[in-house]
Amino acid sequence: MRRPAKVRPSGPQSGLSPEIGLNPIYAEVVVSSPIDEAILRPPRSLSSTSLAAFQSCALAFRFATIDQLPKPPSADGAGNHLVRLVLQRLLALASAERTPARADRLMTQARVEMERAPRFLALGLGAEETLMVANRAGRLLSNYFRLENPQTVEPIGLNLTLNATGSSTDDGADLRDVVDRLELDSAGGLVITDYRTGVAPRSDHPQGVSPLVQFHTLVCQRVLGKPPSRVQILFLGEPAAVVIEPNPRTLRAAQARVDGVWAAVNRSCERNDFRPQPSGSCEHCVFNTRCPAFAPVAGRRDGVRRARR
Repeated sequence: MRRPAKVRPSGPQSGLSPEIGLNPIYAEVVVSSPIDEAILRPPRSLSSTSLAAFQSCALAFRFATIDQLPKPPSADGAGNHLVRLVLQRLLALASAERTPARADRLMTQARVEMERAPRFLALGLGAEETLMVANRAGRLLSNYFRLENPQTVEPIGLNLTLNATGSSTDDGADLRDVVDRLELDSAGGLVITDYRTGVAPRSDHPQGVSPLVQFHTLVCQRVLGKPPSRVQILFLGEPAAVVIEPNPRTLRAAQARVDGVWAAVNRSCERNDFRPQPSGSCEHCVFNTRCPAFAPVAGRRDGVRRARR
């Protein structure tokens, strides 16, 4: 494994919380640390989310995956977790019990649990805002029933974490995948189902769902010994279903992507060079207040900010 790079102090030491500063080279972020010999270590594992994060914005990847800065809770995140939990519990029931009425009861129970959870309470939502979260989750659940009949599903695993130890490259990155649902088709092939709470990518999107399908396929091959015969992504926000049958090219593309991203992550660690990539997503990034490429909009006093391009 390559030797991790040392982090260069960029200013006065400031206790245990690193401060972000800029050196004269624009967008090269330098972390100040009270420890002179601090090192920037590559992550031990890669997930589909972290791969996409690095390719979208290396600095956001660093904040989340290397520095492991906590992400604040959000109302959308709470609603997404709520509907996923209900679907997990619904599919764990006997097939005859998987009815819309039973799903509604599960939703009511899960909502009570959510509203008592410390992470949800930290949002400080009022009664009307809490109702909006629950109503959105209810619409997503209703959309699920428009996509498939859960009574015909025969899952062999729900909310599975698959770890492919040492499988991505020779220098140490593992692969970690979370599968919402695994089942067998009529021919005994593996079927992976992924729930998404948004909408499907446009047909002209440069990548679409391919990276996600590739990653599921690669980890399934490494952990379970064979690739899935089908990967289906259910977009509950529309609703819409995208169904893809992987082939050998899918595996090759997945391995090439993983190896390429892992090599780039190591180079960024060696050089301490994780550059922001401003885009329309910056406005919603949980780390934008820490980003040197994100600045207040001139003439605005309401806290609105924009990304420097």
